[in-house]
Amino acid sequence: MANFSAPVLLYGDLFLCKNNIVDAKKKYPKAKWTTISASTESLDRIRSETGTPCFDDSKRVIVINDLPNRKQVREFLLSVVSHTHPEIKVIVWDSNNHIKIDPQTRTINKTWFDFVDGFKAVPEAKVVNNGEQLTHKDKEGGTAFIQKCFEKHGKKISNEAARMVMDIVGYDRGFLQTDIEKMCLSSPEDVTTEFIIENAYPSSKEAVLYLFSNVLDTGLYDKALDMMTEFLNNGIDANVLADLMAKKARWQLAASYFWARGQGWGSIASRLMDMGKFPSYIWHNPNVSQKKSASEPYLTPDGMINYLSKEKGVPSIYFSLKKETPKPVKKGKKNKVSDDETEEKKVKIKRGECIPLQFQAQQIVDFIRDRVVANNFTDDPEVKKKVLARAINIYLFALNKLAEIRYGTNPIQDLQDMAKALTNTQI
Repeated sequence: MANFSAPVLLYGDLFLCKNNIVDAKKKYPKAKWTTISASTESLDRIRSETGTPCFDDSKRVIVINDLPNRKQVREFLLSVVSHTHPEIKVIVWDSNNHIKIDPQTRTINKTWFDFVDGFKAVPEAKVVNNGEQLTHKDKEGGTAFIQKCFEKHGKKISNEAARMVMDIVGYDRGFLQTDIEKMCLSSPEDVTTEFIIENAYPSSKEAVLYLFSNVLDTGLYDKALDMMTEFLNNGIDANVLADLMAKKARWQLAASYFWARGQGWGSIASRLMDMGKFPSYIWHNPNVSQKKSASEPYLTPDGMINYLSKEKGVPSIYFSLKKETPKPVKKGKKNKVSDDETEEKKVKIKRGECIPLQFQAQQIVDFIRDRVVANNFTDDPEVKKKVLARAINIYLFALNKLAEIRYGTNPIQDLQDMAKALTNTQI
């Protein structure tokens, strides 16, 4: 931006584009800044603003954002940046994120390619591509961004801890930077996964529940008892802690089952993450929901049941469809039921419980492998059956205790019994 009159095009990650504009405002604090929406403002006003300098010696910077996906506007903007007054700087920002990179050709989408190419042809123009926004698929890019943010504050963070930050905070660069700035106020020079877990949770309640869950995984009953007592004294309801322990027992049972059935330790965490995602996981699977022909509808409830029973082995007796009685049509009114509608009432299936974060699934696997299996007779040919039997017994015990806590009279003793069972790694 050394040449004040050179136009600039910003596109890509919205957070980085905003940072570019903030940096420019810091560089030209005395300039008069004007922001114009290319979608709501008239083209005449944009032409007038970009052609009218300040009456004094002040510089003008005009930010044109909110670009519509219209060829007429694109051609107009190319004309404007080519004939801007020398004392006016124009920044065109694709805040609607229309300019995207085709993942196959790695080039700009065809609709906007000519616009970007035409912008580059303007003398001394600058085109800034801030890259695509972070997603769960771009683990490397997100990790690198997080590590750079910590480095700016003199901190170091490992790849594992950086990925954990993404799992907890999300993939928005703005949220990531804000949370990292807060964490750096109290973080050690070398940021550990333990520090991230305790400081990056979105709410204090989740942090409390995680800390208690983590203590249970140590297998130390006395330590778990002390933390449970502390939480109860600070107002955490007994039902909350009991529910957490019952869920932990359930996921430990699932992990034990996978291992007993011959699943490798390295893949069990991924299997756990897939659980509880029915029906969306099945419905959005293109191999299941795609049309077989132009005349056939998408996957019907009957088709879903057939798929789950034949392909996935779920007994069909677990499913039932209720017929909806057609409403009588009043005389003189047209029946508005479309041809695609049937008499079958849509079955609403409640979403199952899911593990929200990958590292939590891995911790469940690590507990079974390192605390239960490793502490017992690993050479015993019956060890898998015993590990599974332990998990079944603890889960059933936890369910009974959960019911007693909700309807009984001695919740403290029941909580202690649940904690003792979960920290007992013997088989």
